[in-house]
Amino acid sequence: MTEGIELPDNPQVTDHSFIGELNESDRLVLLSRAQEHKCLANDFLLRAGDPGDRIYLILEGRISIERKAEPGKPRIPQQGAPGELVGMLAFFTAGTNEADVRCLEDSRFAVMSRSAFDALLGEAPDLWRRLQELGLSRMRKLQLAN
Repeated sequence: MTEGIELPDNPQVTDHSFIGELNESDRLVLLSRAQEHKCLANDFLLRAGDPGDRIYLILEGRISIERKAEPGKPRIPQQGAPGELVGMLAFFTAGTNEADVRCLEDSRFAVMSRSAFDALLGEAPDLWRRLQELGLSRMRKLQLAN
């Protein structure tokens, strides 16, 4: 893994994503602590039950999020594309991942461990408030759209 990530020149990542909505200062601080992770097509990035000790930002590629289906119901995977966060719920609740996440094509991620995130928040406590505000604002937009 390589430390310190530059965002690709892709509007999906830079303009229309969680990381793109951060101010430039916060974005640079977060990405300076992230590491690069690559995953080959058809390999699993995460498995259901894995600890939620990392959060991933898709920089390039596509993923399939595959949750277990209830008996008698079809299993319909969701897809993720550049700019989306993966593993966020498990990361912020200190839980486990609830789905298998498989790369549909060769993919590249910015990944931050819980320990790196906690250390960063110790140095920049206001960052946590801004991340919460952004996350809640995005959740509200989703609720209003449905």
